[in-house]
Amino acid sequence: MRPVAGKLGELPGLTVYGIRSVARWPERAPTVSFRISGRHPREVAEPLGREGVCVWDANFYGREVTERLVREGQGGLVRVGALRPNTPEEIRQLREVLRRPVPERT
Repeated sequence: MRPVAGKLGELPGLTVYGIRSVARWPERAPTVSFRISGRHPREVAEPLGREGVCVWDANFYGREVTERLVREGQGGLVRVGALRPNTPEEIRQLREVLRRPVPERT
């Protein structure tokens, strides 16, 4: 199975942070952090959670990283633990939910 970061990186407007090279995949931590252009991380994380996809948003106690990426004042990043333990179906579900439009807040 291709690495999850590569699959997520194929989604329009989605930026994966950290190592993206398949050749360097063993150097990655077992999580993937990302942002979607024009969407606050909380707006991405909440619908994923309602769909049963476990993700986090904010700085994950890595404030120096989000400050260096100039994302600290913008809600940080979205992070998913999506490497070996996830099934291809779970990764497909993650990509499907990320492609949906953001519902209007009420």
